[in-house]
Amino acid sequence: MEDPLTETNISTKIAEEEHFIAPDDLQKDSNAIYIEDNPAKALEKLLSLSNNTNFEEKVQYVKHFADLLEIIGWEGIEKLKDIISFILDDTNEIKQAFLTQAPLLISLLQKQGEKGYQQIVDVLLPTISSLMMSTTYEIKEQAGSELGRIAPLLNEDDRTQHLLPSVLSMAHDDENEENRIIAVKLLSQIASLIGKDLCEQFLALQLLSMGEDPKVSVRREVIANLPLIGKIVSPAFFHQRILSFYLNVCKESYWELRKACIDIIYEICNLCIGDVSKTKEKELTNITLKLLKDSNKFVKAAAYKNLGLFISTLQGLEVNEKLLAHYLQMTDASVNGLTFDNEIMFACAYNFPAVLLTLGSSKWPQLLKLFNTLLKADSKIRKPLACSLHHIAKIIGEEDAEKHLLPALESFLEDSNDDIKYGVLENLALFFKVFKAGKREDMIDILINLQKDQKKWRVRELIAKQIENFTLLFPPEVNFTIISPIIFKLVDDPVACVRVEAAKKIYGLLKSLYGSEAAYKASIIEHIKGFSVSNRYPTRQAYILMCDKIMKDEEIFKAHFLESFLELANDKVSNVRVSVAKTLLHLYQEKRKLCGDPQIVTLIKKMKDDPSRDVRSIIDSIYENYISKLFDKVNTQDGLDELNKMGFSQIITKKAKEFNDLTIQQDYLNNKDQADQSNSSMNI
Repeated sequence: MEDPLTETNISTKIAEEEHFIAPDDLQKDSNAIYIEDNPAKALEKLLSLSNNTNFEEKVQYVKHFADLLEIIGWEGIEKLKDIISFILDDTNEIKQAFLTQAPLLISLLQKQGEKGYQQIVDVLLPTISSLMMSTTYEIKEQAGSELGRIAPLLNEDDRTQHLLPSVLSMAHDDENEENRIIAVKLLSQIASLIGKDLCEQFLALQLLSMGEDPKVSVRREVIANLPLIGKIVSPAFFHQRILSFYLNVCKESYWELRKACIDIIYEICNLCIGDVSKTKEKELTNITLKLLKDSNKFVKAAAYKNLGLFISTLQGLEVNEKLLAHYLQMTDASVNGLTFDNEIMFACAYNFPAVLLTLGSSKWPQLLKLFNTLLKADSKIRKPLACSLHHIAKIIGEEDAEKHLLPALESFLEDSNDDIKYGVLENLALFFKVFKAGKREDMIDILINLQKDQKKWRVRELIAKQIENFTLLFPPEVNFTIISPIIFKLVDDPVACVRVEAAKKIYGLLKSLYGSEAAYKASIIEHIKGFSVSNRYPTRQAYILMCDKIMKDEEIFKAHFLESFLELANDKVSNVRVSVAKTLLHLYQEKRKLCGDPQIVTLIKKMKDDPSRDVRSIIDSIYENYISKLFDKVNTQDGLDELNKMGFSQIITKKAKEFNDLTIQQDYLNNKDQADQSNSSMNI
């Protein structure tokens, strides 16, 4: 396979992205911008960018720094300081172009080991730190994001010496609130890197002090980052310092700060553990109720949007009835109208299952009217309900699910919006599971009708993915008479992804019938084997996919399917043989017991000389990554245990290092070019 990072390919990629013209075409358009792909010339060009008077050309070269340095190699990377020296004094467009390249440059330097790390510390870090001093906020913010990307890569000394000082300098810049905002973001990111003790002793205190900043924008940023700090410090510190600060700022006169508080209340609640959890029940509940009546509509709207999430954190606690009353009002025009595009109603629907789970099935009668109102709303609101219908059914139980949710299921399945239909279909088996066996069988027509729609391959794919779960819900008779015709039809579907998913699930059907009536078992086995002799090669490939899963059960596979599988290694279509090779590779990757079966080993030896290069490549990888390493395993007890699990016989770790039963010459364990150099042998 051609290397995607070769000079030619990268050059072609650049040309395609930027509509650059190759050298031969320059005669046709003298104004075209051409990026050099010759390493020496490209390096020369990069080093002269500071003097380049063609601004458009300079921008394009900066936009492809990482690609070009990959072409040039270390000779260019070690000159990175000289290459980017002009950035700080150039235009904002050049600076932004450079910052978009920063993630790729960081990744490239990481691959260079210690030398690359030093370039990050000595070149990238100071350059990006300087860009944080830009008077343009977008550049400052972007530079801060890149420093946050670099921070985890630095060792403790470099982080302390080269990063923290500039961040703290910004944090104490009393003249520039933008610098302080960026500093809050960076300090919050760095907190996870310095550990709990240092965070509590220094960094968290620094951030809390910035929470008293005279500028509302800085204080708002501190509030937004409180959950990041709360995850690092001890529960005691969180309760005494962070939660105390949070509860106070919730009462602020500035609406922006109150809104920032309600926006993180869910995360704050999740940090209230142990004895602190009582705070959720009392103080945080009171704060939420107060903000739900806030005089500012933005705060009030945010409180409603976060109400369901807040209630969901109160599991195991007593939920204030006033919270439920407010939740039930979220579809009212006076509440939902606080935002555009039904955002509050969407939040209500999205969090409905979590609220129901917290309140318990006893509250279903109170929530039912709300559910039905949401059910009649637009597609945006209906979709989360469709996706979570199985959760709701499980919570309220079979009786209420049959009475109230079956009509909802029918409504979702008939919806003209495919996202809604797919949402409910994705977990249809789990929805069925809520009901007793008799009711499930009454509902089987739903499944039969759904898979008949030849225009909706996505529907058939979703059914195929769940077939194994459906087989667990029905008795053998239903699995044989109804489920098996469905799955076999899907295995032969005209759409490849449907065939693949269905073939993977055949083993589940086989297991459900293998111990049942002999006629069921025999019929299913013959039906599966029939795929191996189809005159359509995709159908034969489907058989191989079935075998991949059936191989988990060595006894069943060897008794009924091994012979047909072996024959497909001789298939006239190379794609079929490739599928056989991939299945063998998967067998070894999972270290299944069949690995040591003599017929499997013989098959691998045979396919090593397959006329298809793709087949040989896969088989070679089996030798290189698995079989050739078997000798390394015979000298330890753990190795012997692993080999025995893979189906290899007892190993005699003596001079010949033989595996019993079948001899494989050592030349098969080496690369084909070196086959004549091996002399040792092993028996399987």
